Formats: sequence, structure tokens, C-alpha cells
Amino acid sequence: MNHEETTKILALLSASYPEHFQKLTSVQQQTLANVWQNRLTNEPYELVNTAIQHIIDTSPFMPHISDVKNTIRLFTTEPPMSEQEMFNRILKAVRNSTYNSEEEFNKLPEDIQKIVGSSYTLREWALLPPESIHTVISSNLQRSYRSNVRYVEKYNAISEDIKQKLIGGGYLNIPRISEPKIIPIH
Repeated sequence: MNHEETTKILALLSASYPEHFQKLTSVQQQTLANVWQNRLTNEPYELVNTAIQHIIDTSPFMPHISDVKNTIRLFTTEPPMSEQEMFNRILKAVRNSTYNSEEEFNKLPEDIQKIVGSSYTLREWALLPPESIHTVISSNLQRSYRSNVRYVEKYNAISEDIKQKLIGGGYLNIPRISEPKIIPIH
């Protein structure tokens, strides 16, 4: 989004939330415009405009930049599968893993593979009594999956420019930040 587009967005917000803008001095208005321009520079104008219109329709409060970015993520990110769907996929793989664990493991989506850990784990689970899988293992898988979904959501909320600054400054371990890791359970 460029400066002219940022000005259009702020004009729309000013018309929708006049009480917020009435309090601002001209210096504060310029600072506000600079901050919005800086933080939304990599976002397409049409997407920001659509997010702003959605916020105007649903919130009586002037949005923060984080509200706009969260709305954009809501519009552009596919929701993760549910915990139950994840468990059902694993259960299907377990049922055929006594002798075909590697093939079944390879059929699982990568995020589920990371939670399971290995084809050997599927084979171990296939040898357990079914009630063990439906109780303790199910609970642990769902907790691990939930935790990892939250982590990936938080990781995806970090803007690319901030990721690059953190990596370039040596503040974050490159492997840790370059790809969200999912912690396997055994």
C-alpha cells in the first residue's frame, strides 16, 4: 500500500470514527499516517480496504493496525483442520499400520506427520488395545495439535519485515523462525 492509498484508508476511518481523529493534532495525524503506511506497506490496498470495511461493519471502535492485519489473515488463511479431523486421520492410518506403517505415515499431511513423529510410532499404536488410542493417545494428540496450531498462528502473525530483522540481527535462531516446528509426541 502506498502513501496515497494509506491516506484514503485513513480518510475512510476518519469518516467512520470521527471522534478518534478530532482529538489528534496535525503532528499526531502525520505520525499516524506514517505508522499505518509503514506497517501496511506490503499489503494490497484492496485487501486492506476490504478489511477496514468489514471492521467498520462489525466494530464501533477505531481499529488498531493489528485488527486490520488479523482481519486480513482471517480473509486469506485457510482454517486449520479440527482436532477431531486430525485424530480421525491418524486413527485411519493406525488401523492399517501393523504391516504398512511407513506407507500410512507418508499418506498423512506434513503437519500431522510432525505430531506423530515417525512411522514406527504408528506401528506401535496399531499394536495397542483400541481403548488406549481413544483415551490417552487421543488426548495427548489433541493437546499437541492445539498447541502447535496456536504456535503456527502466532508465527504467521509476525510480519515478514520483522522476521527478517530478527534473523538478520541474530536475535532468533534461523531454523526456529524459518519454519514453524511441530513437537512430536510419543
